[in-house]
Amino acid sequence: MSMTSTPSVFGSTRKAVLVSSAAMISLAIAVGVGRFAFTPLFPLMVREGLLNNENGTLLAVSNYLGYLLGAMLAGRIKTKTSFLLVFGLVSTAVVTGAVGWTSSVFVWALLRFFAGITSAWTLIAASAWGLAWLASLRQQHLAGTIFAGVGLGIAAVGVFCAVTARFDVSASRIWVDSALLAGIFALFPWIVSAQFPSAISNTDVATQQSTSSNPLSNTIGLVICYSLSGFGYILPATYLPVQARQ
Repeated sequence: MSMTSTPSVFGSTRKAVLVSSAAMISLAIAVGVGRFAFTPLFPLMVREGLLNNENGTLLAVSNYLGYLLGAMLAGRIKTKTSFLLVFGLVSTAVVTGAVGWTSSVFVWALLRFFAGITSAWTLIAASAWGLAWLASLRQQHLAGTIFAGVGLGIAAVGVFCAVTARFDVSASRIWVDSALLAGIFALFPWIVSAQFPSAISNTDVATQQSTSSNPLSNTIGLVICYSLSGFGYILPATYLPVQARQ
């Protein structure tokens, strides 16, 4: 019996590692590039005379509004989570790279708005897709690996911008290069999600039934916690680097 069960266990673990890694990279792209790339690039754009503090605030706010709208619309999109995941990854890379090809503040604000929408779709789709597969494979302990992608993406983009800026690379070029790297790394979750398009487990069904009975009481605490995180590290991370440089 052990001889027959070992390949099954190994296959389940392999799938779980692939799925969790793909979802982790997706979150790294969605949050690191789609949302937080502007944080290290903001002071560089101010230094180059491309932005001032007021315009920078407009770009930051437009991105956060886009993320809010994207998060609210994600649940209403009737498509497979794997498709939404890939669409979000590709769109995030495209609109991020487009920032480096224009000098209009108005266009930048629109691009950052759409980047917020697509990054929200990617984060939600990657989380739903990855967690569903881990539940079906009974590998829920790897869930933390998925959300480690948030910190990974923020750190990677911050280091990349800091290193390239030392070589006097322009902010516009960094935007384009960040998008190219995002597109390259997006190939892995694209391939994995094509192999494992969707997963439905009893755990998912039970969770949906329990949350649908009283969704407000089950989610209001999460909304409060997530809102506090915005004041705790998103806003300081965006504006303190500019003030420190000045």
